[in-house]
Amino acid sequence: MISATSENYLKTIHAIGGSEHSISLGALARALNLTPGTVTTMARQLADNGLVHYLPRRGIRLTDLGRTTAIQIIRRHRIIEVFLADTLGMPASDIHPEAEILEHAFSNHVINLLDKFLDHPAFDPHGSPIPEASGHIRTTSLKPLTQRPEGHRYLIHRFTRNDAEFTEWLATFGFTIGTTIGFHKWDRITGIVTLETAGGRRIQVGESAASSLLVE
Repeated sequence: MISATSENYLKTIHAIGGSEHSISLGALARALNLTPGTVTTMARQLADNGLVHYLPRRGIRLTDLGRTTAIQIIRRHRIIEVFLADTLGMPASDIHPEAEILEHAFSNHVINLLDKFLDHPAFDPHGSPIPEASGHIRTTSLKPLTQRPEGHRYLIHRFTRNDAEFTEWLATFGFTIGTTIGFHKWDRITGIVTLETAGGRRIQVGESAASSLLVE
């Protein structure tokens, strides 16, 4: 069993592209907010454990084992988030930091049981796809709302802004993950986007807020 620190490294390497190609240790250090020296030491340890390919001055990349492990960690994190949000009713602002702690404490066996208990959710509360137990990650055709044609309704899958104030404000209009939203009109001169709720009510938001909604 690897340490929580190692798991955080693997998850971060995967998140910034280290499954597909080598990334610099500088980029990894910035993502983790650590010094290059600290990251270099850990990179060597991960390489010794067969979790990464590491060549000084050339960068770091996950091995097959490292990628599998990283995806397992992501799966644990996202299933835990669903449990905290849907079963325990935890506020949106709290679920991510709590899941960051719990993802290191739950075994894959317990996560699989929790997945079954939750009826195999496909997305976490933020709309990110939950990897299957096999490691397969569902692909989606998500785009910001402002990149979709006007005059249609779309399914909200994810918010690119995760601050609680924003998501709670959207929820007052019934706009939550898994609900539909009407894209009525976008005035590109003023930047005002007119949205439509399920009940037909029209509200106006800024272009930035509308583009934070990833829909399908």
